[in-house]
Amino acid sequence: MPSTAQSLPDDVIREILKYFAAPLLILIDGSAQEFPWYLSHVCSSWRLAFLSMHQEFWNKFLLYPVISRTHKSEQQCADIAAAFIERNDGKPLSFEIHRNSRSRLVLDMFLREATRWQDVSFAIEEEEIPILESTKGRLSLLHSLTLVVTPANWAVEGSRRPNAITNVPQSCSGIFTDAPRLTHVKLSNLSTWQFNWSSLISLSLIKPVDNPCLLQALPHMQSLERLLVNQPHNIHYNYIGTGPISLPRLRVLTVFGFGLLPILVSPSLNELHINAEPYNAGWETAPAVCASFFQRSSCTIQHLGIRASPTAEIREQILRLAPHPFTLMTCGI
Repeated sequence: MPSTAQSLPDDVIREILKYFAAPLLILIDGSAQEFPWYLSHVCSSWRLAFLSMHQEFWNKFLLYPVISRTHKSEQQCADIAAAFIERNDGKPLSFEIHRNSRSRLVLDMFLREATRWQDVSFAIEEEEIPILESTKGRLSLLHSLTLVVTPANWAVEGSRRPNAITNVPQSCSGIFTDAPRLTHVKLSNLSTWQFNWSSLISLSLIKPVDNPCLLQALPHMQSLERLLVNQPHNIHYNYIGTGPISLPRLRVLTVFGFGLLPILVSPSLNELHINAEPYNAGWETAPAVCASFFQRSSCTIQHLGIRASPTAEIREQILRLAPHPFTLMTCGI
C-alpha cells in the first residue's frame, strides 16, 4: 500500500515543499548547512518535484568559510556547485562566494554562466582581475554586484599604498558598463571599474575611496537612492574648489566621518548615518560642515544615526543643527 506522501497530487507536494524553500548553503569543507536534501528521499514523486523547483531551491548558491579546508573538500564544493548549476536548468541564478572561502574551482564554474547572473557576490585578488574579461557583454540579467578585490602584496608592510589597485588591464575596466539592469553595487575599490552611473540606485564603497574617481562619478548618479562612502573627515580638503554635487533622489546616506558632506546636496534625504570615529582629524569643523550640508539640502531627516563621537558637546551641536523631528539612532550604523 502506498504511503500518504506517495499518494499526494503533484500540486499539493509542491505547496508542501515551498515551506522548506532555502538557498543552497555549503561550507568550504563541503558540508551542507540546513539545505533540505531529505525532501528528495521521501519518494520518487517528491524527488522529482524537489529537483524541479528552481525558484525555491536552485536559484541561489552560497559558499561560506570554515577554519580548515583541503583540496578534496574544495573539489567536493565544486561538485555540489556543478549539481546546483545543472538543477538550475538554464534559468537565472544568484551566488555568493564569501571572500574568506575563495575557491577558483567554484568561481570558474559560475564565470561560465555569466549570462544567467542576477545577484552575485565574490572576491578576487588583483592579479585575477583578467578572469572577469570572459563576462563582458554577457551580463544582461545582472541586477546587483558585490565585488571585493584584494591588492597584490597587501600584507607586506610598506610595500605599497593600502588598498591600491594597479596594473589593471584597460579591457577590464568597462566590463560592467554592458550590464543594463545593474542597479545595486558594492565595491572595495572604485578606481578600477566603470559603470552606467546614471542607472545606479544603490552604491556602497566599503574601503577608503580614491577621491578624484568619486568626484568624477558622483554627478552622473542622478538615480541614486542609497549611498555608503568610506570617506574620512580628515581628507575633506580634497574638495577645495569642487562645486556642490546634487543627488536629487538620495534617501539614505552613510558616511564614515564627515568628508563627503561639504559638497553634497540631497533634498530628498530622510536617513543619515554618520560613523564618526574619534581618531578622525578635523573634529573642530564637524558642526559647521553639518550645518552647511543641512542648509544646502533643505531635507527632512526622519532617522539620524551617530556613532562614536569624541565628545558629547560636539554630538549635541550636530543634533541641534539637524532638521527636526527625527528618530535618533546612536548604537551604530
